Amino acid sequence: MSTWDNNNTACNTLWITLHDINQLTTNFASSGDLTMSELTFYNPLSSTEQRKQSATMIVSQLDNAFIDTYMSEYEEGVTTTSAINGLVSILMDGEKQVKDLGATCDELYKFITE
Repeated sequence: MSTWDNNNTACNTLWITLHDINQLTTNFASSGDLTMSELTFYNPLSSTEQRKQSATMIVSQLDNAFIDTYMSEYEEGVTTTSAINGLVSILMDGEKQVKDLGATCDELYKFITE
């Protein structure tokens, strides 16, 4: 099970970014248990392809924020494409939780405080 910890830079950075791009409005502590289907981009009435396009746009914003704003780098062996694909796969699964997305971010990105 994934951990949602305010001492983890990946979790904090993810929460701040999701909050800034209006994907969630909850405080940090309660955000980890939100499912992807509870984020604002997720429309259960959309087709899978439409949801994938929306997820890809969100992931592009996350990736840009992590790399450009927070000065993160990809972990060794991770490319832009593999990072984006990894995050999109989480966002596409309506049952995955924000803490799962945080754990994946931690696996794919090396944040500046690590």
